[in-house]
Amino acid sequence: MKTCSYFPIQTAAPAPRQQIAHTLLTPLILWAGLQAALVPAQAASSAAPSYRTLGILNTAQLPGTQPGMLLYSQGKLYGSVINGGKEGKAFLQRWGRLFVGTAAPAAAFQTLDASDIQGQDLGRGAMLEYVSPATGTIYGWRPYQRPLDNQLEWSRPEQRSAILKWTPGQPAPDVLEVDNALEFSPHYQVGGLELGAFGTTWTEDPQGNLYIPAWNSGLYYFSNTNDLSIVFQPKRSTDKPTVPDSSTGPALPIQINPIPPGITCTYRAFNNTMQCRDQSGLRVNDTLYYRYPDSSEPVVTYEYWPNGSNTHAVIHSSDHGGTLYVLVGGGNTYTAFNSETVNSATKWVGTYPNASIPMDDSAGAAILAVRTSELNGTDAPPITFLQSLARARDGQTVFESSGLATPAPNGMVEVGSYLYGTTDKVLWRYNKAEGPGGTIEHVHVFNTAASDGSITGDLNTNTFRPYGPMVLAKDGWLYGTAANRVANARNTETGELGSVKDYGTIFRVKPGHTTTEEDGASFEIVHRMAILAGTHPIGLSSGPVTTQADGRHIHTLLGANRWGGYARSGGGDDIDPSRYTPGSERGGGSFFALDLTIPAMLTLNPASIQAGQRAELSWSTNSLSCQARSSDGSFTGAQGVSGKLQLQPAQNGRYTYELDCRDAQGRVFGDAVTLQVGDAQEEKPGPSDDNDEGGGSGGGPLGWPLGLALLALMASRKTGSKAAHHSAGHSRKR
Repeated sequence: MKTCSYFPIQTAAPAPRQQIAHTLLTPLILWAGLQAALVPAQAASSAAPSYRTLGILNTAQLPGTQPGMLLYSQGKLYGSVINGGKEGKAFLQRWGRLFVGTAAPAAAFQTLDASDIQGQDLGRGAMLEYVSPATGTIYGWRPYQRPLDNQLEWSRPEQRSAILKWTPGQPAPDVLEVDNALEFSPHYQVGGLELGAFGTTWTEDPQGNLYIPAWNSGLYYFSNTNDLSIVFQPKRSTDKPTVPDSSTGPALPIQINPIPPGITCTYRAFNNTMQCRDQSGLRVNDTLYYRYPDSSEPVVTYEYWPNGSNTHAVIHSSDHGGTLYVLVGGGNTYTAFNSETVNSATKWVGTYPNASIPMDDSAGAAILAVRTSELNGTDAPPITFLQSLARARDGQTVFESSGLATPAPNGMVEVGSYLYGTTDKVLWRYNKAEGPGGTIEHVHVFNTAASDGSITGDLNTNTFRPYGPMVLAKDGWLYGTAANRVANARNTETGELGSVKDYGTIFRVKPGHTTTEEDGASFEIVHRMAILAGTHPIGLSSGPVTTQADGRHIHTLLGANRWGGYARSGGGDDIDPSRYTPGSERGGGSFFALDLTIPAMLTLNPASIQAGQRAELSWSTNSLSCQARSSDGSFTGAQGVSGKLQLQPAQNGRYTYELDCRDAQGRVFGDAVTLQVGDAQEEKPGPSDDNDEGGGSGGGPLGWPLGLALLALMASRKTGSKAAHHSAGHSRKR
């Protein structure tokens, strides 16, 4: 295992490793209406975030269940579901669907059925995960799958892993198949079944290269020329030169009191006990001096994971010319499928022993650092272990549900000189300036439940088990979701068991304070999920910035609930029985939006002009450090605290002008405005528009009549399919 010292070094672009074959798929377009608009409804000015349900899954409008992340790019919404694309076989096949929706009032979702897009197969388990801020390209993946043995009814063909790359405006993603030798298979599998809807944190460098946390198969580098290589893989080590022997046998009796003079105690290996005698040889009570391990105590074993397990999140930072910070698990801890046996072996990541972890604890996660200049696409790069998180003290990267303990996506975000991240127990932060061996600081401790159901924490102001990616929003707050539901909790005052329903929450904290106490004091629950609208959120993504008629500027965050959207049989879960939804109409999760009022730093006057006319863009940033960008290239780079710019676009279209700002603590703030040039009804697809409210710009013409689209697709089916097949075969040969 290589290590590297932490010192500044210049960044060099990694060399490509392997070209991936690709197939461009042609979609069958199915149109349906969405129940709610993305643009926030007009309301009284308030800083309180506003939650809105965008659509309930497993309905005519949004078929399928178990959604992945909801993403935004150039005026459009993009989503996916694992289940529901193949009638009667959805659970094992996990065909799934992809969705595209317009971000406008009376929006519609275009449905792409992954099991049959004009006779082709997108693949099973396809998920969308990431949007490039620079290009608006949407990325995702599908896992490698083997045929199921001895289950002819549910048999499936072998499927190669693939990366999905969806250029806005294209009818469907490119499917970039991965050579099985790379072992790229970003899913968690138990007993042949793929579990969970995922939401890992991807990142991108300034050159447009992606870094993909591929769950249990490692961290991967995907270049801007579609080359894939392995950064590292999470494998259990068989070489343990500094690790205690894993065959130490049962735990030895533990001495609890000093042995007085005249007493001699001898260990008896055949029954793992101590026998104590006095000077005359008579037996004395050896339990006065030794405690015997309870029969339920497991045999102590050890596992060493050099690169951790289950890659959860990766962040690209400008530190040292380009550094990847990676959150990994601390060894697989899970409940075996159809079994109550828990893999409870002692685990660690990084140097052993680690003085920062208590002797009776082990590693539950770890933070790694990799220099991008040391990635060459062939050799394993040097890895710096910044710190391990102690399993009992700091939590671990697992999720418990329905009796199963499985790895869960945990988020990580860079805020100035700190990394903020989650485990199942805490929101923590780590000062990058401390380098390796720094302190894991607890910003907030979440509710936990003991084996008897008793709760630690305040049920009214707290929540359980954070889950999925977090977003540092343009109002300076860090937002995340928690997904667990705990039932049969014990009242700490009366000792009685009662029912607690926590279907998930959205929480936030104002990061960047001098102390964690100041950070933690800002923690609050923004919204609690309800079973009628959707439960178990899987993380957040950043959506558009819009300007309201009353002048407010709104940053919208997007998310998905894995389950819910219905009331249970008999009106259970504290829901009015009259609102019970029949099983045939129950939801399968939901998509939602969270609207945040942000400081208005940009002003556009007027907001709509004709070609050749002028508009004035002005800004005031309150001493923040800001970078500008615009769809027409006229507003770019670092900007002063305030200023003005005359705009005069020559062509009709929608033009976006944005500011991305940071304060001294590294908190993110931002704003965006859109200039409408010409008549919106007559405009053609034009520049990229990250502040789109429903115009036909950049993201593809979703307003075509269905009949016209189908005719075009049918006319090109034969030639398009043959050309795509030929292209994919040619790439594989290369």
